[in-house]
Amino acid sequence: MNPTHIALIGIRIVAIYLIAQGISSIPGVYLFISTYDPEGSYNTILYGSVLIAIFSPIIIGIALWFSAPKLSNYFISTHPTSENNPELNVSQLQSAVIVLIGVYLIAVSIPALFSVYYQLINMTPEVNGSKTINISILSNAISVTIKLLFGVALILGSNFIVRGISKLRTIGIN
Repeated sequence: MNPTHIALIGIRIVAIYLIAQGISSIPGVYLFISTYDPEGSYNTILYGSVLIAIFSPIIIGIALWFSAPKLSNYFISTHPTSENNPELNVSQLQSAVIVLIGVYLIAVSIPALFSVYYQLINMTPEVNGSKTINISILSNAISVTIKLLFGVALILGSNFIVRGISKLRTIGIN
């Protein structure tokens, strides 16, 4: 099994997780919608936020599933295996795992990012005629953005991280 296959399996596992996460939240949303207040006390912002939180993981999961072969080839192409030895070496495995962690962080962050920024943009209350930002929504938006950026950094910097781990492993030996 080469690192591309490991990355492919890992990306598809993340895709299945996201699809299952979206599907598992449908009963709760059904309960929420079935208790709709005909007086109109629920606003469309709340509905939009809930629907984004459900459908974005499903859509991202489906996109990850179908793009997994291309993504795994792209991410692992930086550590080619020799034709004489198609087995994994440590740096290839580390690179595959780091990329998979990055893909997972991005895939989990994007649905939350949609939902949080939707709330942040549309749920800013007015106090004395000026719009104020809800601190809990803002802090959630910042933490989700940091998680997304960390995932991107792991994917783009996997080679740098693997080289750093290799150097740490050989400190004092040479």
